[in-house]
Amino acid sequence: MKFECNSIVVVESIPTGQRLTGKELFDDIIKIKCDQKNLGSTYVDILSSVEFFGLLKDICYKAKHEALLPVIHFEMHGNKSGLALKNGEIINWYSFVDLLRKINITCRNNLFISVSACCGGFIQDEIDIMNKSPFYGFIGPARDITPKELYDSYVVFYDAFILEGNVSLASRRLNEVCKDFNYANCEVIFDDLVKSFRNEEATRELANVLWQTSEYNDKYHSIEDLTKDLMSLAHEKEKLRSYRKNFCHHREIPNNEFYK
Repeated sequence: MKFECNSIVVVESIPTGQRLTGKELFDDIIKIKCDQKNLGSTYVDILSSVEFFGLLKDICYKAKHEALLPVIHFEMHGNKSGLALKNGEIINWYSFVDLLRKINITCRNNLFISVSACCGGFIQDEIDIMNKSPFYGFIGPARDITPKELYDSYVVFYDAFILEGNVSLASRRLNEVCKDFNYANCEVIFDDLVKSFRNEEATRELANVLWQTSEYNDKYHSIEDLTKDLMSLAHEKEKLRSYRKNFCHHREIPNNEFYK
């Protein structure tokens, strides 16, 4: 499965006085390389959750009405709980994933994100296998990481990604600089999550999280029913195929000149 993009959006929210690695990446690599490839590029500096949510809604609107297919690069602090904005507000991973899913549905599963924040790879832990994927793919650090490591890694990533048009190659080049990054597309994420359902304890933990939402309260009579349904995915091929198709948005990506 491949994905299409026609623009890269850099979203930064770093406290005043600290190194603006997102702006540096945009000025040093992303804008220059995008101009060479006739791709759009945008840099946005945000302060608060109001601006953050507003920006993502605007991206979703442009995806629907202006055929925007973005790669979104998020440059901000983070921890295992979520993203930290310039004014100190925290965007938890669950809320972040929910916003991205709306964009990705509009983009027909063409959204790719890079999270340049400490523990950015933890976004994968909030993905709901029984819903549609919040992105085609993502890359982000799996541990606390310095601004220099982030900058050096993503310079290599975006240079290869934009010029070669190959995100797998770009991720391999990045890992030659720093190995502590998670990279996966929606197919890999789905398969990894299904494997985890063979572990009853891990499956019960996920069921407990999902049970807090009205969507699953309405669909299942009890949390035990939900747990059994999740565990059955690892063994029932027809059900697995159906959920996988839904997770990957029921579509095949057409051939694209930029992504071979």
